[in-house]
Amino acid sequence: MLGRLSNFPQEQRKIIRGWCFYDWGNSAFSTSIMVAILPPYFVAIFKDAYPQGLDFGPFTFTASSIWALAIAFATAVIAFSSPILGAISDTRKIKKKILVFYTYIGCFATLLLFFSVYTGSEWAWLLMCATLANAGFLGAWVFYNALLPKIVSEESIDYVSSLGFAYGYIGGGLLLAIHLVVIIYFESSDFVIRLSMASVAIWWYASALITFKNVPEPEVDSVYTNEKMTVSEAFSQVISTLKKVSKFRTVFLYLIAYLIFNDAIQTIISVAGAFGPDVLGVTLQINMVTILIIQFIAAPGAMAFSVFANKIGSQKALLIALLGWAFIVVIALGFAPLTPEKQSDYDIQIKSLNESTYEIVVIPSSIEKPIKAFDVLENYNVGDQVDQNNVKEIKEIVLEENLSPYSLYIDGGAEAISGIGGSHKSILNDSLSVWPKLMRSILWEPLGISVSLQWIFLGVFVGFVMGGSQALARSLFAVIIPKEQSGEFFGFFGFVGRFSATIGPILYGIVAGLIDPRFGVFSLLIILLVGTFMLWRIKLDNVLSRN
Repeated sequence: MLGRLSNFPQEQRKIIRGWCFYDWGNSAFSTSIMVAILPPYFVAIFKDAYPQGLDFGPFTFTASSIWALAIAFATAVIAFSSPILGAISDTRKIKKKILVFYTYIGCFATLLLFFSVYTGSEWAWLLMCATLANAGFLGAWVFYNALLPKIVSEESIDYVSSLGFAYGYIGGGLLLAIHLVVIIYFESSDFVIRLSMASVAIWWYASALITFKNVPEPEVDSVYTNEKMTVSEAFSQVISTLKKVSKFRTVFLYLIAYLIFNDAIQTIISVAGAFGPDVLGVTLQINMVTILIIQFIAAPGAMAFSVFANKIGSQKALLIALLGWAFIVVIALGFAPLTPEKQSDYDIQIKSLNESTYEIVVIPSSIEKPIKAFDVLENYNVGDQVDQNNVKEIKEIVLEENLSPYSLYIDGGAEAISGIGGSHKSILNDSLSVWPKLMRSILWEPLGISVSLQWIFLGVFVGFVMGGSQALARSLFAVIIPKEQSGEFFGFFGFVGRFSATIGPILYGIVAGLIDPRFGVFSLLIILLVGTFMLWRIKLDNVLSRN
């Protein structure tokens, strides 16, 4: 394996950098839009419209479950179209053209997120644009991956695949860092949040231009003589490949295992940004900090697993990464907000100035705005001086309403009190509450680890294993497939990846709707372990030694 970029010829270095820069740009979408900023923003907007969730028969769709179902719809479209387009792209010089097409769709839909406030239904507009943008992102990803075996030799695929992910983690993390600074500086202004999301489209498109310029359209392999393959012929080609799958038994078994473990991983990644705010009460800023940590740890993590794979083998290194994911999910199921103790722990803090005057010290920001049942709280801001009647009104809203998700601390005066509302996140009443209660009693509370720190710790561990699992899953597949059919096989790879990423969110949405979101995450753990076991049972050594 060529272990350094400088070992490649100068012209090939230019092509590799150009290929990697696409990851630099589009990773900003997967981080800022799909995980860090949009999910918490969507949760706040959705909860403002449906404080108790959206009831539909026996289901109660929470913000995180309806977000998961939207992701499933986008991935389903790409899952069923990518094998056909992949087969066509193997007989025509259009791989890069299709990449450009999907990029335009993704960037334009991302830009449209800015205009949500000017529509009649903000949450529906956000969901529609996110779904369309995600389809563009996923479709482009299939053909971006299909270019990999066309630009480097098999011995270099692990390195370049990991390098691409490293570029992506750094590029996406850099823009997210800018977003974090700006959003904090402007105190979570709604305008700034929407502008930050729109800036992702510009970042993505600008980086993609480097790829479009430096990476050539791959030549069609000589094995194909039909340069005019139609959609129906491509479909027949796909069916033909399925019939001949016995010749690629190892590839088939790997795809089945990949479908299962990728199902869990992609769903965890895609719903985490909504699960944290929806279930644990993680704030937008903390969610952004966590994703930022993931980005900058995942970059060296991807390269470290590349070196690790070179020493012990790609399959064993991938298995270790998957076991790391399982450990992370078990710990995350035990995350639990602490019951407020110190004054600084409370969502709303008021101090007495004299017998009749109080000052608002802390109150939820605009992005964590009160749900409609508590609209009156929107009349108050940090620094406001209020009288005793105002304080009594706030006490009644926060402490006596069953739907109240807030905690209140009044320091001094006749109204001095501290307490939590009936729906505060520290009240654990979901189906798996025994585990988070146990973790809280033996770990989080004794060590004083708040849910924000729990979420940040999650980011540290996820960052390390995510880079390795994604890069190795892709590079391992690239090595075991016939190179001359890379478009078609990566179309299947995309199909399996997207199909699994469709099943997972649907499963999560249904389980979360029927039971609760935490049990939905538990179902993903079971799937992850099954996929890991299947990968362990596949014998890839012979295939890898032949290649």
